[in-house]
Amino acid sequence: MLFNGTELDIEQLAQRWFDVKRIQGNEIIAACPWDKHRKGQNKVYINIESGLWDCKACSDKSGDIITLARLMEDLDYVEALDWLQEKGGEIDFLGFSERIDGILHDEGRVERSQSALRGETQRLLDQCMPGRTGYWRDRGIRTSTIDRYNLLIRPGAPDGYKYIIPIYWKGKYRYFIKRASSDEVRAKYLYQRGLPRRSILYGLHIRDESDFISTTAVVCEGPLDVLVVSSALNKYHMYDYRAVAILGNRMTPEQMSLIRSEFNRVIMFLDNDEEGRRGQHSLADDLMAADVMPEYADYGASKLKVKDPGEMEEADIKRAIENSRLYVMEEDTVGATTH
Repeated sequence: MLFNGTELDIEQLAQRWFDVKRIQGNEIIAACPWDKHRKGQNKVYINIESGLWDCKACSDKSGDIITLARLMEDLDYVEALDWLQEKGGEIDFLGFSERIDGILHDEGRVERSQSALRGETQRLLDQCMPGRTGYWRDRGIRTSTIDRYNLLIRPGAPDGYKYIIPIYWKGKYRYFIKRASSDEVRAKYLYQRGLPRRSILYGLHIRDESDFISTTAVVCEGPLDVLVVSSALNKYHMYDYRAVAILGNRMTPEQMSLIRSEFNRVIMFLDNDEEGRRGQHSLADDLMAADVMPEYADYGASKLKVKDPGEMEEADIKRAIENSRLYVMEEDTVGATTH
């Protein structure tokens, strides 16, 4: 599909999202994944030229390529634009949508949305001060790590989210994550709307104190885990390791691509609870499917009852990583601490 001089491969996207049955002229015909229809009706039709799609049997499943990306990748509108731009280059989605079905009546909506995100980030960062005191230090994060990750504090935060983690994206700090001042709140972290979580490995852009090129990824769930692991790695001069976070317990195809391009060894260091172990099994399966042989950090090496790396001392983090084990599919208690 070519528009504005840029190619977006609709056929490739259809193969990613659907069980494609055949291509007939300029139309892709695939099995509908949402409902069980009568025989012969379970078909999704996708136009290769326009990106318009619909299921004839589903009353609520139709739209343009942006709508489809939002649905299949679980993205909001701005995230879907970013995701499709990554797939096809610098694309004028505003003009595209208007040409297709007039779905965007406000012709400044996209630019204003992206501009608003940039403005929101800058306004928040302007309210902050360097985070060398308080929460970050209390969590055992070294001053050098606080500086390298540009951790911030927002004094007098009216929403109770006082601690700020700027997110580096495409050459600058464009997004942020907020951390609550209290552990009593339901959501300890708030992710800025529009943050392209699927494409980010938090910590990937950070160089350690030696500027050494790391070849081993220590894959964590969240940014705080990365910060405490990174502090330990630098304390013990373990410069061959780089802590990164997938911002959850499942790795996306985009994150997998980054892992494969940047590292030749992967150690999983997900949370030491039931959900974390399930995520570790799934992550290991995904890594092996991508021809990456995963290892897992050994929580049991320190004989501690801890839930995640953020609760560990630096020496225990070092021990867990150094005693990493090769993942074996038959093990039912991979990474578990038994007490």
